[in-house]
Amino acid sequence: MGAPAATANPAAARQQRPGIARTRRSDHLPVLPPRADTTTLSIGNETTDLEPGLRVYRICYRNGIPVTQPAYITIPAAGPVALPDPAAILPDLIDQAADQLTNPPPTPPTNPPGQTLPNLTTWLDAPQPTSTLSATAAIPGVTATATATLRSTHFTINPAVDGPASRDDATTITCPGHGTPYRPNTTPNRSTCAHRFTTPTRDLTITVTTVWHLTWTSNIDPGGDLGTVTATTTVPYRVQELATTIRTH
Repeated sequence: MGAPAATANPAAARQQRPGIARTRRSDHLPVLPPRADTTTLSIGNETTDLEPGLRVYRICYRNGIPVTQPAYITIPAAGPVALPDPAAILPDLIDQAADQLTNPPPTPPTNPPGQTLPNLTTWLDAPQPTSTLSATAAIPGVTATATATLRSTHFTINPAVDGPASRDDATTITCPGHGTPYRPNTTPNRSTCAHRFTTPTRDLTITVTTVWHLTWTSNIDPGGDLGTVTATTTVPYRVQELATTIRTH
């Protein structure tokens, strides 16, 4: 079984990543009957006898689409097949490590929770179990580690369904990290992640998107940048006006 051609920048062999989770499929070599003049190729616990002079290749797929060029190898007349260059395997290990990452969907609370008042400073936050995730893929002699770091969170106010329009509609508040958790003894206007909703009374939704930055490192390469991925969730929220009645006696 061959390996992708070596490249000075392993990340360049990767396509734009639409997300963390994805499927993988690899073609397998046919099992041929043993012969006295065949070469044995061992991969993990699998052993396949290959005829001398046979040209074989490997190509990797993602969601049914080829993502690497075929890497050809010609089976020699005798002796073991040479191990592939570690640098040629590294892009696959980077991809496998990144595929293991699963960034959790945001679970955003607001304060006040559930609903707010017009012109009241409302704190926004999407706490995460951790702000850094990592995973490693390895074969003997070569390791690759992918790391996802939470960079920012976007809170987008969606128009009310079957409700009145508002100046808040389609407004997006972008906050560093996961936002600002509410602290009762802190001046509300000092929050780095807050919004004052306008009238009228209405039921709306807030779409929360977390942005994670991906990088990779290896024991045979200093590493590089893999771009960003996102996780999104939408939660209901209500803006409720209050009326005040003044009575005189």
